Formats: sequence, C-alpha cells, structure tokens
Amino acid sequence: MRILCDIGGTHARLGLTDGSGPIAAAEKFRAAEFPSFIAIVEGYCARHKPGPAELLIATAARDRGDGVHVFSHSNDWQVIDPAALAAAGFPVRCIVNDFYAAAWAITAFDPGLGDVLREGMPGPGLPRVILGPGTGLGLAYALPLPQGEWHVNMTFGGHMLAATLTDEQHLIRDLVGRLRGDGHTVAPEHLVSGKGLPVLYRAVCMMEGAEAHDLRSAEDVLSNAEDRGVRTTLRLMHEFLGLFAHDAVISGHAFGGLYLDGGMIQRLRERGLFDIRTVLDFMTLNPAPVVKERLEHLPVTAITDPFVAMRGLLELDRAGIRKVAA
Repeated sequence: MRILCDIGGTHARLGLTDGSGPIAAAEKFRAAEFPSFIAIVEGYCARHKPGPAELLIATAARDRGDGVHVFSHSNDWQVIDPAALAAAGFPVRCIVNDFYAAAWAITAFDPGLGDVLREGMPGPGLPRVILGPGTGLGLAYALPLPQGEWHVNMTFGGHMLAATLTDEQHLIRDLVGRLRGDGHTVAPEHLVSGKGLPVLYRAVCMMEGAEAHDLRSAEDVLSNAEDRGVRTTLRLMHEFLGLFAHDAVISGHAFGGLYLDGGMIQRLRERGLFDIRTVLDFMTLNPAPVVKERLEHLPVTAITDPFVAMRGLLELDRAGIRKVAA
C-alpha cells in the first residue's frame, strides 16, 4: 500500500493507493492544527488502517542538503525527515516538488479535473506547462518523449526576476522590494502568491497615498474585495500572473497547453474574483507575430481537482520513477 501526500505551505492532503487502482480515502488537513507531519500521517493511518505502507510525498519544502525538507515561509513544524518517518514505521518511497508532481498529472489529464478557460489549438507533441500561486508560486513543465513517454522538468518556480510592462507595475515592484527589506531581487512569487498578497496590498496603499488596513494574510485581503486598494491589488496580481505565464510559456516553448493550479487560483475562482481576461491580455502582450499567434491559440485550463499533485504522484509511481529531490 502507498500513502500519497501533498504537503503545501498551508494544507496537507493524503490519500491511499495500492499502486494499480485510483486514489482512495483522500483527505485535506490544515497544517497548523497538527504539531508535526508525522502526527498527520499517524492520525490518518489510525482512521484508515492501511497496514504497512510507503509514503510518496509531493511538497513545496526544500531539501536543506541532508535529505530533510524544510519550509522557508510557513509553520515551523513543517519539517519532513525521511529517517524519522522510517523510524516511525513510514518508509519514504520518494519526495518530489509539488509542481513536479502536478506536472505528472497533466501528462494523463482527465478533462473532468479542470475547467477549460480557452479551447485554443494545442501544438502537437509540444511541452505543457503548469503554474500558479498557492502559498508560493509554482512552475513545472511536462515534455513529451517518443513512444508516448514523458519527462517532467522541475524549476525554481517563481524565483526569477519579476518582469514589468507599465510604469505602475515598475513602481509597485520597487515598493514591494522596499517593504520586504531583505535586499533580494523582487521575484514573481513576491507579487503573485498567498504570502505576497498582503505585501502587494501595502505597496498599493503606499502608491495611492491611502491608509492600509491591517490585512495580514491572503484571506484578509480576499475578504475585503470591495476595498479600493484591494481591487487595485487584485488587478495587479492578475497582470503579474499574466507576465509570469508569458515568460514561462515562451521560455519552455510550452504551446501544448497552459494549466493553472494552486490554492490562490481556486480561492479566487470560488469567490468570483479570478480575472482570466487580464491574465490572458498580459500573457499575450504584443510580441513578434509568430509568437503572438501561438500565444493566442494556447489552450488554457484551470485545475479544479484539489488532489492533482496526488494524482501526479500516482502517475509517477506507475512510471516506476523513484526520486528523492524537491
């Protein structure tokens, strides 16, 4: 038996598989409600009694160099230690990046797991890209190989230089950098993510000379969608998401399809706040005609399945890939 684990910055999702059938007993947990990752696994197993089981883990955490994975922007408990898990009776079969796992899911994508935002015309035999904001900003590519096989290319997600097109965007990027105050280059993740949204809101208030409300989390921002500063914040976030998608699609020649995933996308769509038109406008821009034509015909799908990374782990397992790298 295998336990499939998708461990994000805010939530943990677990499910069971015997390696041949579908995912069973899928559940979602708030990470902050548990003292450790092992506690989540133990509680889950106490309810579902899978017997001896290996763990397949998709996570936004990073390997600190000794196999232990840590989160840089979330709860202190979120340390994933394969040795400690094995000692507790839960051997780890693989640990991979969460968007690496999600990219495996789009290699065998069930149309019922997403909403088509634009039909488009996919380029046959071309890479697909999955990206989007959750607590952070993820990105991965699925590259088709001969004989129907696939290779998934992991990335550093939204940690490249943040692009700007308008004077307003340039000013906001500078203000976000000042507010962060860590001396690091402003990256797309700082502008398009759950952790970045409150900082983006404060930058907007500085730009507009308005008093910022005490909005400390993405949930606080989304719950005040009628506020003028929040409306500007959400517009800019969608513009920056479009710019990020533009760079990701063109850099990876990913004209086989764009898949939007991440908890922030899902929450925005649930609240009627997701602005796909702005995303597509800033993704397309006005590049060379041959590139513009490809971008305008790019199929775009919003992932609706909350367990997509777990489905990717299942595809990875079926492909016989054992990988410990996130």
